Amino acid sequence: TTKDLLRAMAALLKCMRRLGPGGLSKPNLRSLARSASGWASPGHGMYGEPGPDPTNGRARWHTMDGPSWKEKEHPPYGAHNTQEYDEQHGRWWWQKKEVFRPKLYTTIGKHARSPRLSRTIVRWAGNTPNFRKLKRDVYRKRWPKPDQLNYRLFAEFCLKEFNKRSLLETAHTLPLYGAGCKFWRAPDENHPETKGQYFVADQIEYRLRPIRGDIRGTQY
Repeated sequence: TTKDLLRAMAALLKCMRRLGPGGLSKPNLRSLARSASGWASPGHGMYGEPGPDPTNGRARWHTMDGPSWKEKEHPPYGAHNTQEYDEQHGRWWWQKKEVFRPKLYTTIGKHARSPRLSRTIVRWAGNTPNFRKLKRDVYRKRWPKPDQLNYRLFAEFCLKEFNKRSLLETAHTLPLYGAGCKFWRAPDENHPETKGQYFVADQIEYRLRPIRGDIRGTQY
């Protein structure tokens, strides 16, 4: 029909404008790159010959590939331990879409959030200092079930692996909370001190045992 013919002529004129003022003799390479940037049938892409490769004909532009950090596997939002470990010690996880995330409880020793505050947090406030502290906090409040109230719950921080324990947590397992003991950095608990760099504790005061306090001594 006449309408279809007019539409075809308009599309042809539009293509010729993209190719440049000289028509097919002076092609606009930028427009060609855009028009051939997706998947094409074999033999009709920018790199053109038919072959067994299913990606034959796709434009190789770096801008079409996503950022590399999105391809890396990251731990769940705010996670420091596995879900099984956290739930054994009363720190519960929740499911968002297809991903499980830990609940960001407030830290041990501080008041909980007011129940009158909204439990949701707006997206543009997700990078505030308080929210970053919630994500990085390793001493979140624990809400165990009745059958989880045992000595392992109260001794969690002193029973942690050697490479995850802090100086205060290690000192709490020693007589007199480590006063008069010698401490040094090592890859494991059986490694001897060989560098001549160590710390001798004289006085230890805990504000919240065994995670918060002050250690005074002499560093050699």
